[in-house]
Amino acid sequence: MIQHCRYFSRVVNPNFLFPTVFRKQQQPPPPPHLCLQFFRKFGDSVKKRTCKFEAVQLKSRSLLRLQGPDTHQLLHGLITNDITHLDSRPAIYSLFLNTQGRVLYDSLIFNVTEGSDRQTYIECDSLVKNDLIKHLKIFKLRKKVDVVDIEEEKGSEIDLWVVFDHGHTVITKELIKEECCGQVIHQTSKRPELPISVDPSLRSFGDPRLNELGWRVLVPRSKAQSFPPKDITVSGEESYMRLRYALGVAEGSKELPAGNCFPLESNGDYLHGISFQKGCYIGQELTARTHHTGVVRKRIMPFGLQDGSVIKDLDSATLQIVNPGGKSLGKVRGTTETLGIGLIRIEEALSAPELNIKDQNIRVTVEKPFWWPIEASKEKQTRQ
Repeated sequence: MIQHCRYFSRVVNPNFLFPTVFRKQQQPPPPPHLCLQFFRKFGDSVKKRTCKFEAVQLKSRSLLRLQGPDTHQLLHGLITNDITHLDSRPAIYSLFLNTQGRVLYDSLIFNVTEGSDRQTYIECDSLVKNDLIKHLKIFKLRKKVDVVDIEEEKGSEIDLWVVFDHGHTVITKELIKEECCGQVIHQTSKRPELPISVDPSLRSFGDPRLNELGWRVLVPRSKAQSFPPKDITVSGEESYMRLRYALGVAEGSKELPAGNCFPLESNGDYLHGISFQKGCYIGQELTARTHHTGVVRKRIMPFGLQDGSVIKDLDSATLQIVNPGGKSLGKVRGTTETLGIGLIRIEEALSAPELNIKDQNIRVTVEKPFWWPIEASKEKQTRQ
């Protein structure tokens, strides 16, 4: 029950003003950050930890540079996000769609300013780099925009790195996480700066999707010896893939096949990659209609393989997740060791008593990502 209080110029909740009258007998547990404050003040059960960062060179990702006075005008009509956000933040996440409203390419877009020179970098999957360049040039028309493949600029090549703390994924739902890096707010796309000392000439960007995904670092090949620092562990891309799969974040053409998935099913809205206030762009009509009807039955979700099972020598794109009755509830988009992600029917998967990989004696557990916003529907958070 919400009422208007005459002592304040805003709507207030009477539960707050008159707790003895309106408050129910059984109260929900306090928010995690309040629990953390309590332990800090009255106990020593929460131990501090130090972030242990990993650095991974993303050889599977490529960079394009767009330069010219009409760059933002071009991108504004092609991407799902609002390009004007780059006026107030260094990076955004966005998707390129086809005319049917299906995802063609996923991308991170960086704003780089050097003096009066403003450049826009687009990070994309290396496998579809040439297709994206062609896509941009088709709609360029007479706009004053130069599209450059960084790898083709001799002497100006840039290596793309990601820095993250993999340990956060393991303890995401525990209080200890906030002890080392401070409280994380997943409902915004504001990101802190890179917390390690690097060459000041290197460009770093907090991942606009999730804090747990770390920071992108643009390292000119001429300065490759200066990064990463010696106290940072260097890992292969498999480590970053495990991080994404544990979080339930799809990336690249293998996990988001061109023309086969919709932006809301790809969690583009939850990852701050879609603006529903901007003007028209390619694929906007279906995306907006789906959003306003509020019906998204399938989404990219993480799953785990039980009993230490590992999928080997199998094409994950052909695998399906089924319930005990054999009904398909999802398609596998990628696996690594005991983790995977798939396009899964949310309610049916979370309520199913058991889930298995079709034609394989492998049982899986599907979990609703912690960073999804709280919904009005009464869905179970997890199911075994």
